[in-house]
Parts: sequence; structure tokens; C-alpha cells
Amino acid sequence: MEPRSTLILDLCWRDAMERAATVAFPNEACGLLIGLHTEAGWRVIDVVDAPNITSKDPTQFFEIDPKALFEAHRGARAAKDGRDVIGFYHSHPTSEAVPSEFDQLQAHEAGKVWVILGGHDGSGGPSAWHIKAWVSGQAVGAAFQSVEIC
Repeated sequence: MEPRSTLILDLCWRDAMERAATVAFPNEACGLLIGLHTEAGWRVIDVVDAPNITSKDPTQFFEIDPKALFEAHRGARAAKDGRDVIGFYHSHPTSEAVPSEFDQLQAHEAGKVWVILGGHDGSGGPSAWHIKAWVSGQAVGAAFQSVEIC
């Protein structure tokens, strides 16, 4: 199978992630991407917000609540239509939409999509979010590969 390189992301799901990032600001928002594997990549069919339960500075780090992850996997299996947890999203309120070193160390599953919302206008509130997608490498700490969002 060829590497997956495209993420189909309908505007409603993009808007949902932007709303979550805006509500969480100045902390990082996070959540799960539910979707389908396609020949060209992935298609998001649902976005599930998750609590950021990090014990570190939530303006710089995130950790998805394991309960939310468990429930998302359970819900995907119950749907019996091929959906799966295809990846994750989180915001970088004060930096660009590129994976940090911490993000790379947190990527324990190869081939998962990571959508990152970045950007801040410096005036105390979120500016227009810049969204980029990445796919995790084959090993923990491996480089992320850019994914085209359609």
C-alpha cells in the first residue's frame, strides 16, 4: 500500500476544532479524529473533543484523557462501518502548526494523523488559526510527514 498523503477534512470539522482551540485558549485544546481509511489517505467523519489533562503547563503541553480515547475506540468499533480513531488534533496557541519535539515523543502509534492548529496574534486572543496535518513516523520520536488537507 502506498503511503497515505491526503486528509479529507470537511469545513464543519475544521470549524469544530477551531472552536475548541478558541474556547481552550490560552491553553492547548486536544481531541480525536474519527474517520475512514481511503486509498489516498484518510477522511474525517467526526471530531471528538477531549479534556487536556496534562500535569505540565497546559499553555505549552497537552495530554488526551485516556477515558476519551477509550470511548472513541469503543464507539468506532460499535459503528461497524469501518470507522476508526485515525488520529488526533491539538492547538499550539502561541506557535506555528508544526509538531514540537514533545509532539514527536508523544506519537506512539505509527501512521496516525496529527492535525495541529497554530497561531496567535499577540493581543491576548486567538487569531485565525492556521491548520496543518501531519502523519506520525514509524517509531516513537521519528519525524512527522506533512499531509495535504483537502
